[in-house]
Amino acid sequence: MSISRPTKLLLLQIPCILLMHLGCTGDAIEEKQATWEQWSVPETSWETTFSIVHNGTVLLNNDSIDATTAPAGIKELSRLQFQLSNISDENIQLDHTTWLTTGVLTWEDRPPNEIASGEQITFSLLFDPSTVMIGGNYTDSIIMQDRDYQFDINLVVPPPLRSILGGNNGYVLVTDTYGADFYEGAQASPDSPTVLMDLSWGNGIFFRAQAVGTDNDGVGLYDYSYDGLTWKQTDTAEEFASADCSYGLQRFVCVRSDTLSWSTTGQIVEHEETLFDYKLNAILFTGTKFIAVGRGARRAISSDGRTWEEENFGEDPDTYHSIIKGDDILVAGGGINRYYLSYSEDEGETWVDVPYGGCNGNRIQSLAFSDGLFLAHGQSSCHHNMHRSEDGKSWDPIIALHPFESYELLGVTNGWFIGQSEDEFQTAIFRSKDGEIWEHVHDLPQGQKITSMTTEEWR
Repeated sequence: MSISRPTKLLLLQIPCILLMHLGCTGDAIEEKQATWEQWSVPETSWETTFSIVHNGTVLLNNDSIDATTAPAGIKELSRLQFQLSNISDENIQLDHTTWLTTGVLTWEDRPPNEIASGEQITFSLLFDPSTVMIGGNYTDSIIMQDRDYQFDINLVVPPPLRSILGGNNGYVLVTDTYGADFYEGAQASPDSPTVLMDLSWGNGIFFRAQAVGTDNDGVGLYDYSYDGLTWKQTDTAEEFASADCSYGLQRFVCVRSDTLSWSTTGQIVEHEETLFDYKLNAILFTGTKFIAVGRGARRAISSDGRTWEEENFGEDPDTYHSIIKGDDILVAGGGINRYYLSYSEDEGETWVDVPYGGCNGNRIQSLAFSDGLFLAHGQSSCHHNMHRSEDGKSWDPIIALHPFESYELLGVTNGWFIGQSEDEFQTAIFRSKDGEIWEHVHDLPQGQKITSMTTEEWR
């Protein structure tokens, strides 16, 4: 029996699962595939005279692309690049002045007004997350009205980086606006008083080290949180409290007296045995190793977060209270009856000591670094309390401030130095870009003081 061509095509439109009962011949399958290929060509209302490609994909009419940017408020430009090809036999005129619809995106490289036949050009668009302070989805569209063609660009902007400030007895202060304003988190009700030793952040987790009791030498208590607001206690053996913590090598590492405690998850803390050496007060991660500083001008290096591999000491037995990392330099600060600063340009292998200002009670209490500027906050009976440096080696007092004006440096968030200042009536939070002009942003409850600060990171 012969089948006419129209009848054969009708049969080929029947799903193959039905034709299996009739038997699909090789000729029928080939003709069905050819018919399907014809159907799969997208129908568009615009004449195909050009193509636009993004990340190796041809963008068809009404397509959309997604891109994730830096967090809201961060000055880190997102760049989207496109390739436009004229695949017609004639020149194409372009009026790109009307392409963007919402103004979310801006031009970096505009396309020319005319593209010759066979010519291929690139154009690019920019998005600046610092122009928004709320995370979410932001959409712009390329619309070529004269060619009945468009595609959407959906930008996923993470929320601003959160900073957590903490005090004793579980006190938590939060900013989601890089220090422009603060709000209090739900406060814990510890079974006994606690002293906050340190807050740190790593791998999406906030980590808190406390001491049980009313002084720094109590038993250690450790908590973790995914948002900085709701905290859970870790599983840890009873040991005296850690002084400071940092995150690196996929673990939280804390200095505890002269030795280390560490946690790979934030939920279980392991303790190394003490060696009864000089106590360490501060620790940071350089990107490859941990560096800690403390009493007796002690400086120690760990490449695994568990053991000290190398140690050296300053020329005089001054005590370090803080350590900070600049672009290519480490700076440690402390002192006994003077300002004592030391710097290292080889990740803690060797140090240069730069003590100055020998007055009774002098010492550097805290350090901070942001955008090429170092700040040092001191305690002095005869010198300025605030100092700054552009290289971490030579320091000058900030003479625009009153000599005894004092802002204890808590940390940095998105280019803002965060500090606290107290008088006999109240403690308040301030922020500054240069260490000279400080903006009053929040008053703490009577009797409350911030002990530590940490900020989320995004890369």
